[in-house]
Amino acid sequence: METGTNNDKSGTTCLLALEYNRKYPSLIQTEGCMAYDGRCYWDVYSDSCGPFAIKIEYWCDANNISPCTSDYDQQFRDCAMYYDCSVVTVNGYMCRYGEYCTGGVTPTCEDFARIHNGGPNGCTCDCTDGYWDLVNSCCADKPGGCD
Repeated sequence: METGTNNDKSGTTCLLALEYNRKYPSLIQTEGCMAYDGRCYWDVYSDSCGPFAIKIEYWCDANNISPCTSDYDQQFRDCAMYYDCSVVTVNGYMCRYGEYCTGGVTPTCEDFARIHNGGPNGCTCDCTDGYWDLVNSCCADKPGGCD
């Protein structure tokens, strides 16, 4: 199943800006590097899967699936557990919510990180401060930084 869309290059640009040493984005670093590639783990109230710690609700939202039911659990896991499909999912989510969160302004990498962690309004929520601090410290000394 092909998931997500990438009609907006901003999400891709952000992921590329966060990259260092070939395809290890700082979001992945923050979520535990590649340690979770190929598997899921219990996180807060449900499973988070793959290198971006994606939950089923995030995956459904990125792919415009509603209602998001357990019927999609295997498709979600088959995608979210692996890097390539996870990137498509994250890009789909950012295309959907990037400019929504920023009020039409092109999102920054900080906005993308906060949306990834805090949902559609994450870029304006103090609840994502800690996550942004982790991402920022992870990529600040890498080529491209977190600009």
